[in-house]
Amino acid sequence: MESQYMIGIDCGTTNVKAVVYDTGGNEILSAARENTVISQGSHMEQDMEELWQNVRSVLKEVGRALGDKKDHLAGLGISGQGEGLWALDIHGKPVRNAILWNDARTYELTASLKERADYPQMRQTLGTYFKNGSTLMLIKWFSENEPELFQKTAYFLTCKDYIRYRITGEIFWELSDASASCVNIQTKAYAYDVFEALRIPEMEKKLPPLIASCDRAGELTAQVSDATGLPVGLPVSGGMLDVLSACAGLGAVRPGDTCIILGTTGMTTSIMDSYEPDEQLGGWGYTIDGICLGRGIGCMAATPNLDWAVKMLFEGEEPGTVFKRMEKELVGRMPGEGGLIYHPHISLAGERAPFFRPDATAQFLGIRQNTSKMDMLYAVLEGVAMAIRDCLSKSGPLKTVYLSGGGSKNVVWAQMISDVLGVSVLITESSELTAKGAALSAAIMSGCIKSTREVRNHFLTVKKTYWPDMKKHAQYTELFQMYKLTQKAVEPFWAWRAKRWTN
Repeated sequence: MESQYMIGIDCGTTNVKAVVYDTGGNEILSAARENTVISQGSHMEQDMEELWQNVRSVLKEVGRALGDKKDHLAGLGISGQGEGLWALDIHGKPVRNAILWNDARTYELTASLKERADYPQMRQTLGTYFKNGSTLMLIKWFSENEPELFQKTAYFLTCKDYIRYRITGEIFWELSDASASCVNIQTKAYAYDVFEALRIPEMEKKLPPLIASCDRAGELTAQVSDATGLPVGLPVSGGMLDVLSACAGLGAVRPGDTCIILGTTGMTTSIMDSYEPDEQLGGWGYTIDGICLGRGIGCMAATPNLDWAVKMLFEGEEPGTVFKRMEKELVGRMPGEGGLIYHPHISLAGERAPFFRPDATAQFLGIRQNTSKMDMLYAVLEGVAMAIRDCLSKSGPLKTVYLSGGGSKNVVWAQMISDVLGVSVLITESSELTAKGAALSAAIMSGCIKSTREVRNHFLTVKKTYWPDMKKHAQYTELFQMYKLTQKAVEPFWAWRAKRWTN
């Protein structure tokens, strides 16, 4: 029997990709196009029609490349950049350019709303904090600053839901995206009490029906079939927000699973079976099954700490050569060896999680005359691993961690994260994680995979597993306490420094 295939679309901010997978999760072929971001100061926008043309173009390319395999397509799923404002009129036409998730025009509005006495209650209801670029904040801004266009708007969506509408002609808002800022995180219904408190007029009339990621959201129309060569009637799933789609593509789909992207930021997403309010600067959203929740929280900088250290300590040497030396010289070291602690708040924006301090800086503690460059590099790796543990401290018991991003290629770092967290760390054969998660939602919708319980056996290939050394884990638990104590103790320095230097 010939394998069936799924198409996963990743509508990123700067690129659109369409990737075809078989039922084993193997990538068959792909196509990509660059998007245009319209940047004017702190305003970030996108032409919605141009984005659709890019999606249609990549679908046409994969349709042509599939040949006879098109007859064995089981479904199509879409993921996309989250949040932002994507407004349609009653005829399904864009009211204005999309405002993107990284837009900062709501800065003053957001700051003022956080001062309200009822903000903590609204935050608990939504499961997230008010932030620039969120759909809720942008809708509030839209109603006050462009009231005529607001009145003209019939539907508010997010990126992938707009693209799915163009493919199917059906308008829904999928739960992982909607729950980023507009849904009562405990009831899975729109947060009408929050909309009323924020005095957003008639918002409840502009929100489409909610669906889950693996629900059937429609089928490919005859018009799109003619334009792309893909089969008319191809089932289309609800899809997912990009961060949660990447988690699913990596394998984190069941309670106790955690996804860590060890890249520019140290983003963590933990899959949990219930909402547990906390004061950390994270966000909650519904995952691929529409039942479990993803708790997302990430430190501002991960790999930039290592990049900076290599550049400063090994000036003139090729970074690749230094990384190879690291793996040879640092393997087998004990926790805290070298006597250093490093706080990894190196970003110019300070720190955002699990605490918010724009004035936070990175620092080494414990340097002596005999401290070596490798001692310092090892402390940097440990500092980032400690920051990740700190972010995960309110995520409940960890069972399995899926690690991705550029830092996951460093075997010393990957093993260290396993030791610091005390759980196994899996590296899977995955490249286009976001598109793969979207394809997975289509595979479950179509019945090619029965449920999320079968994902690990049928849609993932584990490349390597790192098992924790529990003796080292106990030592790292002691070191973590000192990491936290010294981090707290240095806060007066951060405040003092911020008054005198702005960089």
